[in-house]
Amino acid sequence: MKVKRMIVTLLFLFVLWQGVFIFPSKAIRSGDWGYDVLSNGIVRITEYYGPEMADMVIPSQLDGHTITVVFVDVFSSCGYQMKTVFIPKTITGISGRVFSRCTQLEEIKVEAENPNYTTVDGVLYSKDKSILIKYPAGLAKTEFIIPDTVKSIEPCAYISAYRLQKITIPGSVEVIGYEAFSGSGNLKSVVMGYGVSVIETSAFRGCTNLSEMNIPDSVVEIGSNAFEVCRTLSNVVLPKNLKTPLGSGMFLNCSNLKTITLPDNMKIYSSTIGGCGRLENFIVNPENKIYSTVNGVLYSKDMTTLHLYPPGKPGNSYTVLEGTKNIEKDAFYGANQLTSVKIPEGVESLGAGAFHYSKLAQIELPWSLNRCGTFILMGSSNKVEIKCYKDSSAHKAVSSIYQASIYHGHVSFTFLNAIHLNESQVLLPKNETFQLKANTEIPEFKSKKIVWSSSDETVATISQNGLITANNYGIATITATAENTGQESICNVTVVKNSYSIAPPNSSSNGSSEVNPEKRKPSEKIDSSDVIDKIKSTESDKVEIKDSSSKTMTKKVFEEAAAGNKQLEFSVMENDKLKYSWLFDKDIDLDNAKDIDLHIDVLSANQVSYQTLIGDSTAIIIRFAHDGVLPAKATIKIDVGDTYKNGDVLYFYFYNSAANAFEEQKQTVVVEDGYATISITHCSDYIISETKLNSPTIFAEIESDPQKITSYFFMAVATILILLLLVVFVKIKKKKIKGTQEEGI
Repeated sequence: MKVKRMIVTLLFLFVLWQGVFIFPSKAIRSGDWGYDVLSNGIVRITEYYGPEMADMVIPSQLDGHTITVVFVDVFSSCGYQMKTVFIPKTITGISGRVFSRCTQLEEIKVEAENPNYTTVDGVLYSKDKSILIKYPAGLAKTEFIIPDTVKSIEPCAYISAYRLQKITIPGSVEVIGYEAFSGSGNLKSVVMGYGVSVIETSAFRGCTNLSEMNIPDSVVEIGSNAFEVCRTLSNVVLPKNLKTPLGSGMFLNCSNLKTITLPDNMKIYSSTIGGCGRLENFIVNPENKIYSTVNGVLYSKDMTTLHLYPPGKPGNSYTVLEGTKNIEKDAFYGANQLTSVKIPEGVESLGAGAFHYSKLAQIELPWSLNRCGTFILMGSSNKVEIKCYKDSSAHKAVSSIYQASIYHGHVSFTFLNAIHLNESQVLLPKNETFQLKANTEIPEFKSKKIVWSSSDETVATISQNGLITANNYGIATITATAENTGQESICNVTVVKNSYSIAPPNSSSNGSSEVNPEKRKPSEKIDSSDVIDKIKSTESDKVEIKDSSSKTMTKKVFEEAAAGNKQLEFSVMENDKLKYSWLFDKDIDLDNAKDIDLHIDVLSANQVSYQTLIGDSTAIIIRFAHDGVLPAKATIKIDVGDTYKNGDVLYFYFYNSAANAFEEQKQTVVVEDGYATISITHCSDYIISETKLNSPTIFAEIESDPQKITSYFFMAVATILILLLLVVFVKIKKKKIKGTQEEGI
């Protein structure tokens, strides 16, 4: 208690001392001037009430009092016409701020006997010229070299010096004061000598044309907002000996700033570069102990944390680097080029406001994300699609934060598949098999057991190692589920008949006969040894083979291509023009490797038996000599002649022989230079058409499958029997009613 009383007493005595010795008395008016007398006897001018004057003389006495101090706001509202000012010898206290609004001031004069101040060429200095106090804002100079006697530049010394374009600051200067050059809108070049150690707050704020500036390594401190609104500044190299943090707003609204080179041991924050919409690149020394950069993006030295993404970096998408665990608060603040960001597995935390004021339309969040800061999308100008895993921590966190935005449609979800299959659609002839493979990018799922199931085992079964067996005609959905996670992926399996079994030779109405591959001799086998030698000797990823006729690619060739991780391209040429080509992917499934006849027929609608299903469409049928699953995904390029025009977008169909129907494929086929390109994993009949095809009727389905005929027959018989029983029941009922009525009579 005694200590507390002592502290209170000391505080009271301090306040009393301040009131007696420092606090001013009420201002006194004397002619055009106002003054007050401080409790310590100092008399200072506080107001000027007179008219605007070009030549101002500060009085040395008022009412018998000697004036020694000029208060900072004396000319706050009347200095706009002032061109010269005279300071008498009595004045011993004046600062550059006194003239901060005197924008037309061209010259400052000081009485020679003044003990504290002097002027050189109209510029106000301390008597020993070690302090530059005020450079007249209207001084008719475009370049100025500060004398090497100067050790400090006072606050507001060059404020609003609108004619100044270049300033040279010698190494003798140690401190550049608060707002020293603020508002000097035409200043273009600043040359600082080695020796400057402190650049105070807002020192160059509002120098909108400043484009050339060096900051010497002698600088150890830079204040906040030091270069705010320097809109022409494009490149900044910060001094390597800087010891203070890069303050808030240091480069605020430097709208043309493109690169910042950071010192070795100094942190930077989003508030340092707010409004730097063209900033493309952070540069750090390899010896930097805090940061690393990859393509201009700022990461921690150990590459586990993404600190800042340059808001103006070109490119509309970005994938955070693998190995990253944390994304800092405001990391993508103001990113105005990005529309999508993908955050990979392994990232665990996303800082608050990570995407503040960005233009993102899509964000992909990983399963591993378990900490999500608030308002990550605050100020976002677009509707945002969040791609994530259903019921993951990221899904729950974003749902909780943005309930209202989700309700109003500003934020929506698209759920990702945690389990990926090597195929999403498979076409299989009856009794054939296909190996499905499941994989995942999520580390914790890699040890999970995959449980396989089929929606209809009468159509297709699936073993617990992913082998599909086609049992009967129809469609089944295969589901792969990561045990105890609820995460799954599906593959649609269509079991079909032999592609040609339903298309025997016939004659169409115009007399053209259908092409029947069963009458065609198989293509001769390719010279495997020549191709294998070519695979081994070719350095590129793709092995190209050309011939004037189709060939059968052998199993040995596929095996060698798989061993060498090569693509195989086979082209059939006719009169030096490409007729069609096959391009097999590198990912060859050796379980399905076999001899493949590469012959292709390109037919018109009147050359097939199912012409009635195609109708009047200008359709092309692509018929393969091979039937069934391919050992790898193949890209087929086919000459379509003048059937379609360049740029035509075509519909793409698979002919399902089991249903005698067409199934539209999710591929965009665009005609380029007279060629159409499709991708397939299974050979059968495919159709490309410039118009949509009609769906088959139920009669077409029945006609194509004996089992369906039997099924519909029994259904019809059962219906007839039920109707007959109803007729018999009604007749018996009527007889009973009639007999009852007769008895009553």
